[in-house]
Amino acid sequence: MPLSFDLNGDFRINKQHEEVTKYKVFITYLLPRIRALKIRNNMRVSISFVLKTQKKNKQGYCPIYLRVYSRGKTRYMSCNIKIKPKDWNDDKEEVRRSHERCVKLNEELHRIKVKAENAGLELKRVDQLDADSVIKMVRGYDIKDFFGYAEEYRDTLEAQGRVRLKKQTQVTINKIEAFTDGEPLAIDQIDRRFLERFQHFLEQEYENAINTINKEFERLKQITNRALKDRIILKDPFEEFDPPSRQRSKNTALTFDQIQAIEYLDLTPDTRLWHTRNYFLFSFYNAGIRFGDLCKLKGKNIVDGRLKYLMSKTQTNTKPKWKNIKLQPPALQILEHYDYQEKGEKEYLFPILDTSKNLEDPAKSLTGTSKARIRWLTGR
Repeated sequence: MPLSFDLNGDFRINKQHEEVTKYKVFITYLLPRIRALKIRNNMRVSISFVLKTQKKNKQGYCPIYLRVYSRGKTRYMSCNIKIKPKDWNDDKEEVRRSHERCVKLNEELHRIKVKAENAGLELKRVDQLDADSVIKMVRGYDIKDFFGYAEEYRDTLEAQGRVRLKKQTQVTINKIEAFTDGEPLAIDQIDRRFLERFQHFLEQEYENAINTINKEFERLKQITNRALKDRIILKDPFEEFDPPSRQRSKNTALTFDQIQAIEYLDLTPDTRLWHTRNYFLFSFYNAGIRFGDLCKLKGKNIVDGRLKYLMSKTQTNTKPKWKNIKLQPPALQILEHYDYQEKGEKEYLFPILDTSKNLEDPAKSLTGTSKARIRWLTGR
């Protein structure tokens, strides 16, 4: 062997192997030890108290702060205790006996320190130890709290621009909160029995159909999968639970006679039903244009008697494509109701979107009357 180690872990280069360079020794033997030591240090936390004399008030009192150090970062949290410097023992990190309330104040400091130490142990167990997380838990944030964790996930979706999924996830969270009657819920309490009882609750209290229940469990599973990756839970609660399988929707197409009956309905102009009928028939006459595309149609989309627009992305249609449809007389007649020939290129053809709102999210930009029309049309 070119190297030998003593009990302290120090190395020696044997004389017969003087050709071994220091660089090779460092790479081969020392670098792995340094890395291992760094990993161990990253999994440690230092907790102490400091008296911040630089924050002394006019009466001469200084605040005591909890100091947490981990992964190369230091964070502070006020303990809501103020004393004079003469009453603080910096070596023992406690209030001196000279203070009339030293016993109670030291008990409070001990309580805070124990809470911080327990937080450090819990975070270390799930491999999420850092100074910020310790401070959060001392202040009352519980990484195992389902609702807090779910809302954090919901906010992440919003930050990613996944607004629709964020709203759907909030619906699921609300239903779970109703199921638990507002009581606290730890993530690791979600097991097979919980999921079975939650399914029964959705069937009985909300009268949800099978496909709706399936969607609720899909969104809940996204949260528990994230908790598994974060090592907040160690077992997938869906391993022993099979959500109801989605059923194929039974869509019954309208007959041509029924379409004509809708077209010939005698409706009062500018009423909710009148506008809704117009939107429905315009979609019918133009190859079933989606409502999301219909509400964004502008004057520039009508070119030489044809409807030209870029179809929005969907789950099955990942690449947007242009649609070019010849406008039939009934469709042109509907457009006449909305003075389409007088519309500018950037003006909307139909009075559905509120241009004073954020149009990046169509759900937020709908006018009040348009929302009512959609609810009537979809039965929601």
